[in-house]
Amino acid sequence: MPASASTIPSVQGIFITTSRATSRLYLVRAAVALVWAGVLGAAMSSAGALTAGSDLPGFVVVLLIFYPVLDVAASLLDARTQRRSGNRGNVRAQLVNAVISTVTAIAVAVAVTDGPASVLRVFGAWAVLTGAIQLALAITRLRGGLRGQWPMIVSGGLSCIIGLTFFKQATASELSLTGVAGYAVGGALLYLVSAARLHRRRDRRPVGPDEDLVPAATGGPDVVINGAGPAGENVTGRVH
Repeated sequence: MPASASTIPSVQGIFITTSRATSRLYLVRAAVALVWAGVLGAAMSSAGALTAGSDLPGFVVVLLIFYPVLDVAASLLDARTQRRSGNRGNVRAQLVNAVISTVTAIAVAVAVTDGPASVLRVFGAWAVLTGAIQLALAITRLRGGLRGQWPMIVSGGLSCIIGLTFFKQATASELSLTGVAGYAVGGALLYLVSAARLHRRRDRRPVGPDEDLVPAATGGPDVVINGAGPAGENVTGRVH
């Protein structure tokens, strides 16, 4: 049944409010990731060459654990925002992502006691897992006729490739964690792209009574299975 004229403005208002909150979250998330990457890169440069079993400086240990914890916080905040719009699919997806990132944070906390090689393997596993889920979901949606999946496919594929690269780096005689910082920079750029696309969608003409009132894909790169069940264009996929 078509929505009444009185219903459309109220639903549009919910979408606009949710879109603004999500855009702000992505901008903050991107800024924090860029600062984190810069600080980690500087810290690793001063640490010099590392071997598989090298002791990591305490400050670096804190930074490495902080990144997946940041992802947990961002996912929970995004879930709260999506819940306000009634987007249950995105809420579930964000909560799943929070669980994955929580496990990653615990794994990193254990890995830092073993050395840089173990840290690289944990980040590699995180990247491959999230990328593979992202790819599978995006391809399934694409086959089902949903448009806007290519950014998600590209970022999912890149996540898998980078994760495998981390595994390869972990076998080298001299190790560096600066690649993890680069990975965060890539994720920050995707957050910025997602924020821009949300802003553009928010400024489009008002929806009519026969159009989708609230696009379900209001989430973004923070969710590897973002917008579970969305009907419409995805904002983008995810690289952490």
